[in-house]
Amino acid sequence: MVITKEAAVPSSISSESDYNRVEELKAFDETKAGVKGLVDSGLANIPKMFMIPANELKQNSDSNPTRFHIPLIDLQGDRKKVVDEIKVASEKWGFFQVVNHWVPLSVLDEMIKGVIKFNEHDDEVRKQFYSRDRKKRVRFNSNFDLYTSKAANWRDTFTVEIFTPAPLDPNELPDACRDITIEYAKHVTTLGDAMFELLSEAIGLKADHLKQMNCFFVAFSRDQPKKLYVQHKMEEESQRIWSLLSSGAAVYIAGSSTKMPTDVMSCIEKIVAKEGVVPKDSAVRWLRALEKAGKYHVETWS
Repeated sequence: MVITKEAAVPSSISSESDYNRVEELKAFDETKAGVKGLVDSGLANIPKMFMIPANELKQNSDSNPTRFHIPLIDLQGDRKKVVDEIKVASEKWGFFQVVNHWVPLSVLDEMIKGVIKFNEHDDEVRKQFYSRDRKKRVRFNSNFDLYTSKAANWRDTFTVEIFTPAPLDPNELPDACRDITIEYAKHVTTLGDAMFELLSEAIGLKADHLKQMNCFFVAFSRDQPKKLYVQHKMEEESQRIWSLLSSGAAVYIAGSSTKMPTDVMSCIEKIVAKEGVVPKDSAVRWLRALEKAGKYHVETWS
């Protein structure tokens, strides 16, 4: 199946029984053009793969976003106050926004312009970077969860992984945003270092504690069936986690569920056994040694 202006729209489906979602997803993915490609083709209707089921649409429409007030933290305020605000926001929300973060507005503006320029390139240029291989530091695709979500999102994503052990090779980046991405990465790295210091102090540790841990893998929990999102994320990245652990990285688990550390540890044990090719009891002993070495930290709150 090939997505064309005619084949990609719901009107081309003669009946519900004729519709094959997997085929439509594969056809869309194989174009390597993303949502921008659909728009450029001049299609008149939204493809069925992007449509949220009617019953879920009604459920989602009942939400009231105005009741949420995401914490906003001024990083140039009094340090003790900033640390306290980060601690509260992390415990109650798990995330927050920051302002006065030392990344110049001019850099932010140019970064946005660079990404827009990349997306406005013709399909052939963007296709060079199209990939679902998460090992690639620079990649372009549409919907990271294209084959697992109930409805695709009307979006494309250009990803550049900055926080990795090896420095970013400028030649990996598209011409449209190469220079500004390198500049932006410098500022974001500085901001990241500052955030690690503030988060370290927020949990009662020395300012350089998280920075000294060197390697990080982050998985955020969210409202998913059976609350297994973190474990699923870890299983998807099992090779990367094992690479970090076997290289001496530390583990830090934090959250509002007292059961979470046990669940996450169980998942890590499976990863060590699988990727390290060792029996489960050996994986358990290996992780206990990690804990004794002070490289396994847990913090929970109610």
